[in-house]
Amino acid sequence: MAVGSVMTVGNLIARRIVRGVALASLLLLPLRAAVAPSTSAAELATFGNPAATSKFGDAITFEQPVTVLGGAIKRAEILLDFPGSLGPDVSEAPPPRSDDTLRYQLDVSNTNLKPNTRIVARWRLTGNDGSTQLGPQVAITYADTRFSWRTRIGSIVHVHWYQGDSAFGERAAQIGDRAVQDADSLLGVKDDAPIDFFIYADTRPRSTRRSGRQRART
Repeated sequence: MAVGSVMTVGNLIARRIVRGVALASLLLLPLRAAVAPSTSAAELATFGNPAATSKFGDAITFEQPVTVLGGAIKRAEILLDFPGSLGPDVSEAPPPRSDDTLRYQLDVSNTNLKPNTRIVARWRLTGNDGSTQLGPQVAITYADTRFSWRTRIGSIVHVHWYQGDSAFGERAAQIGDRAVQDADSLLGVKDDAPIDFFIYADTRPRSTRRSGRQRART
């Protein structure tokens, strides 16, 4: 069974460093962040409950019910936050008219999106006067449904595996917790955010089909 390099202390240290750099960068950002709060004096629309569904190897679909309150909506955009990114990916969709449902489909049939990636999405509306309004967030995990996963929750790490007995999962959780503690001690920081480890029996199933395309970040 190939546990992979994700279980090593070195990779955990690298992950901790990346988190620290990302946090420091966010603290240094100017107040006029790329995704700013609503700039409109009055709401452009009311938002219903957002939804997201995922079909592994095919697509992730995002839907947002919306009711336009007054003037016309000039532009509708979906903002997708991926792990490790300092800013969202922004894609346009047809603007809503009256009672409508915004929809966006992220094609993952030929991308380098890794299985079990968590994506946070929200919509942004822009009125004809340039005012903007953000909708509520929705999060979805691009679940790898090819396997029947088992889960063992440690003190910090959450281990997911599909081949091996309960003792294997227990050992993996202990190793992961100890590695995180060692990394925190070495760096002199403490991060209590849980970390998910997905253990594959073979390195080949970890990715879907790949292409040379890169997502443009805005």
